[in-house]
This record gives sequence, C-alpha cells and structure tokens, in this order.
Amino acid sequence: MVNNILNSNVNSDLKAFLKPILTWDSIQQSIIDIIASRADDNELTTITQSEISRLAQISPSQVSLHLKDLVKHGHLEVERRSTYHVIHRNVLERGATKAVLRYLLACVTHPACLQFTLAQLCDYTGLSPAEIDLAKGYVYQHSS
Repeated sequence: MVNNILNSNVNSDLKAFLKPILTWDSIQQSIIDIIASRADDNELTTITQSEISRLAQISPSQVSLHLKDLVKHGHLEVERRSTYHVIHRNVLERGATKAVLRYLLACVTHPACLQFTLAQLCDYTGLSPAEIDLAKGYVYQHSS
C-alpha cells in the first residue's frame, strides 16, 4: 500500500508530507501521543527528552533521533528548549494517523475502493477492520 501511494500520481507535496507518516513506526507514534496528550491551552507541551524516554520506555538517544525526524518532516515544532507543538494534532495523535491517511489515500488513489467490502478494503489498505472503522469515523466526523 505505501509503495502504491508513493508511486501513484498523488501530488508530490502531498507525497512528501505523507511518506514519513506512512512509514513511521510505533515509537514515533508513541512520542506524538505523549507530547499531544500533555498539551496546554496553546497546544504546547513542555517535556524533557528524559521524560519522553521514560514514558515511551526507549533510550534518550532514540528519543532524540525520532524527535529530529518528526521536526524535519514537519510533524513537530520545537518552540523553545523542551517545548513542543504537534502539527496537525487532530490527525497525528491517538494512533489514528496511519489508519486515517491510508484510508484517505486509498479513496483518492483508487476511488472505486469506496465500493469495496470490508475484507477487500482491509486487503487493499493493509489496515485491520478496527483501523478502518477508526479512519472512517474520523473522516466522516471531520468532513461535515
């Protein structure tokens, strides 16, 4: 699915934005969730890399590497030392990222998939039925 999307005729700017999301791992998702869940009213989170390391149960060097990658790809901004802002928070947090994006891209790159059965949609997108339900719920909730 990822290769289908990245090799398709999708706008190159969209591909550049989506590639790191579609290929990121559970560690990056965990870091996004930790930061987003602690945001203040201005959507800023003040948290040290040591605390992220402890909460995500990964080494500080892994935290640093993943934070740099998330910043590089425009998913996270560093406002000042140990203060972060999750860009597109409504899409990136709570593990919805990959499900929502894969579902949306399947619909964009192959509109006929809207007529697929759940099993066909799972096979085409590589998502589980629960992830497809999450994605559909997110898409329909935010499209009205």
